Amino acid sequence: GLSRYMRRDALLSSDVFCAEKLLVQCEVQFHMIDNVLQEAEPPFVREDSYDEKSVHHISIVVNAGHLLWTILSEKSPYFHKIVVRDRNTVISMFDEMEYKAFDVIVKCIVSGTDPSMHGLSMQKVFNLYEYSDYVLLAEFKEMSRDIIKERMTAKIACNVIAMADMHGDADLKKFAIQYAMEHWRKVTASKSWNILNKERPDLAKEVKECRVAKNEPQIKRRKKVLETETEYVEQFQYYQ
Repeated sequence: GLSRYMRRDALLSSDVFCAEKLLVQCEVQFHMIDNVLQEAEPPFVREDSYDEKSVHHISIVVNAGHLLWTILSEKSPYFHKIVVRDRNTVISMFDEMEYKAFDVIVKCIVSGTDPSMHGLSMQKVFNLYEYSDYVLLAEFKEMSRDIIKERMTAKIACNVIAMADMHGDADLKKFAIQYAMEHWRKVTASKSWNILNKERPDLAKEVKECRVAKNEPQIKRRKKVLETETEYVEQFQYYQ
């Protein structure tokens, strides 16, 4: 329960990465108890004694790594399995994308505030989205998804479509496709559109068919013929 009392706004990510121990300021409240058997063993040893009717601030030295892993395991089933079930705080080496995303997550956790993603490049926001999805940190995935939607442009729309499709994010994929419909000329003139056609022709075809369905309402009459093809039916339902 120590993490619930720590002053996260006073910590820096460098403390977590570089220091073996952190000096944490805790506010401790002492309460009278009726039955001495209710008294539990203290979670730490302190030399000073205080009046039980008083409230005091004391300093405790804790293991920085343990503190970080404890918080991560509370937020993510992925880290919960590593830390709690496997009793391990050693994970595989980070690649550059994962490290940058993890750095943003740690800065947010130790400061107790939302990450300042508005100052991040789109590539770093993409990294955060993908890594959050991988380690099952839903709140960070949602925050990065919101930033992607806010900063959507014709240049990145196809990248977002491909990324959302890969991660099974129907909401983000639908948003990106609808954006592409509204800015069709700019999107199809972008470099990412050429890459999508080359690397994911099936996905490019899906986007084109959505475009046709939007511009030619009569195509919707084909829906009955395609009832067994769920994928196509869903595409046409976007524009009902």
